[in-house]
Amino acid sequence: MAVAVKTSPGARSSGSPASPALLSLIGVVYLLGCLGIVSGLIPSLWWSAWDFLGLTGYTFVGGSLLTLVGLAAGVALLWLGVRLLGANPPVGVRAGVFVNFVGLLLVVLLARWASLWLEHWAYDLHWLDPNTGFILAGVVTAVLLVAWVWAFTRPRVQSFTLSLEQGGWFHATVYKGNQGIKVRRGTIAGVLLLVGAGIYTLLSHGTLRRGPADWALNIPFTGKEVITAFGDAEPYIADNSLVPPSAKNQVQVRWPGGTSLQVKDTLSVEDFRNRLRNLLDDSGLGIPASFKEKVNKAADGGSVDFVVGLNRAVHAELEPLMRPGLLREDVSKRLQELDNRTGWADISELTAAVKEAVESAIAAAEREAELASRAKGKEGTAERQGRERRIEGAKKARESLWVFKVPTAAVVVDRYSLQNANVQTEPSKHVRVGLNRNPNFKLPEGQVVTAVQFNEEEVKVYNLLLDRVFKAVGGKQQAEQRQEILASLRASSDGSQFKGRLNDAIDETNPPLRTQLEDLRARVRDEFIPARQTLAPAAGTARFASIPLLPSVQFTVPLLMLALALWLAWRIVNQPTFADFLIATEAEMNKVSWTTQRKLAQDTVVVLITVFLMSVFLFTTDYFWKTVLSWKPIGVLHIPEDAKAGKEKLEEKRW
Repeated sequence: MAVAVKTSPGARSSGSPASPALLSLIGVVYLLGCLGIVSGLIPSLWWSAWDFLGLTGYTFVGGSLLTLVGLAAGVALLWLGVRLLGANPPVGVRAGVFVNFVGLLLVVLLARWASLWLEHWAYDLHWLDPNTGFILAGVVTAVLLVAWVWAFTRPRVQSFTLSLEQGGWFHATVYKGNQGIKVRRGTIAGVLLLVGAGIYTLLSHGTLRRGPADWALNIPFTGKEVITAFGDAEPYIADNSLVPPSAKNQVQVRWPGGTSLQVKDTLSVEDFRNRLRNLLDDSGLGIPASFKEKVNKAADGGSVDFVVGLNRAVHAELEPLMRPGLLREDVSKRLQELDNRTGWADISELTAAVKEAVESAIAAAEREAELASRAKGKEGTAERQGRERRIEGAKKARESLWVFKVPTAAVVVDRYSLQNANVQTEPSKHVRVGLNRNPNFKLPEGQVVTAVQFNEEEVKVYNLLLDRVFKAVGGKQQAEQRQEILASLRASSDGSQFKGRLNDAIDETNPPLRTQLEDLRARVRDEFIPARQTLAPAAGTARFASIPLLPSVQFTVPLLMLALALWLAWRIVNQPTFADFLIATEAEMNKVSWTTQRKLAQDTVVVLITVFLMSVFLFTTDYFWKTVLSWKPIGVLHIPEDAKAGKEKLEEKRW
């Protein structure tokens, strides 16, 4: 007696049904550890060793090798995890790890969404203290995490993970592997072709290159600003009472120079000082003693003074290289315009532009010298003198190329401390004195003063007018009223309040005091007071401590899409329902009687001849009826002799 046995697509296990939830939680912890090792620990150790070996210039080779090492480490950790799981783990563990991982990812995203509101309330609205907001963000994350673990251990979720694994999605088992092979292979090829087309579109259009290099999740309340423009806030950022030293003890590398640092590397101010001093001590670079003295003097100050002093010293060496002579006039003008837009917070863009222009000019001068030596004196005097000046300029510029070996950096400031400094640039705190044509206004033009100082000086100017115009007149009652008005006007906190009280006094008094007050108002209106120029706050780019989600997006995303497509295509063709359909399809295809090659050729010729004869028939019929219907006695079609004019008339004709 024959017995039919149905092949199960899932895995068979003898494990205990009570253990999958716990094992899944342990498994997702192991998975997160593996991701941390592959995406964080290995790259960090790799690049540290790469710099230590002096291979800084070979970043492409290092990145390629790192990718291979990361893949190898990932495969090894995956194999180790499978070995630790055992040959027959409880059913639902593998699906449980996947569901748990997705759930934890959702928890993290929800926690980050909640922290955005907390940061908004703390940073923009000032409803919360930053430390309070950070604690609340941690509490929200912990609550969401506990809620997810509780939900994951519920019987309904465990039943879902069990059914998901029994569907075969997490096992490489084959369903009726010896049947429907051709159709299955075609289906796999079709899925891979579609996904491959999508990957090609992403790569060819540069979609992934336009986004961030790495996908990471920012940790709330760890924001810092890389100051790329001080504006008018430099003295306030340098003030330790507004921005404590602990809030500005880091710098970000903007120009690596001759060091092993990379652009956008963040390190402590002390570490950057030490690296810079080691570079200056290198006698092989030919750095002059005057430059070393300037930098060492700047390095003895705070982080802001250090960065500004270093940038000023480098800029002083770049200035002679930007002048016309070695460089063409248009290139020099372009560099001067860039120099005018560059502040002392970050001169990396200017340094890169000058380096490119100088190196190109040196190369051009050397080629010109070589060509001139071949010309053997056939050039004119003016041409020869110009060439000699350019060659001499190239020699001097080559002696100054050491300046491009000096690294520069930008100060990194805590967001909340920077906000305290930028508050000082608000008009209610500080202003800059505008054009001053009033000898009675004692604040110098262009000086930054407090708003209180400006207001006091403005009131002093108006009080001088008050003393000149407002004289004692009338009897005792008017004298008392005059004293009250004087006391009120002199007690004004600013010019606007002075004018407001003056208008009120005019409305409440009678002549002759009103006449004097109206004269005073006219003089106040005509008195020139310098403008209150608003200060510019510091600006920069925000950066957060982050949790890496996916490094090197433009490489890992296509690889992940390809891997998922392979697995998806394999599992689809081994799903019982779909696999039975593919098997039945191939069986039906096998029943079809396919034509021979000779018969196919004959049928093709017949079709082509039929199409040709049909075309000839339609053309002949069309020409015949056009001729007949356009015959004048019939007159159904009106076709002028001039085709162009006829076309225009036919388009305008109403039918």
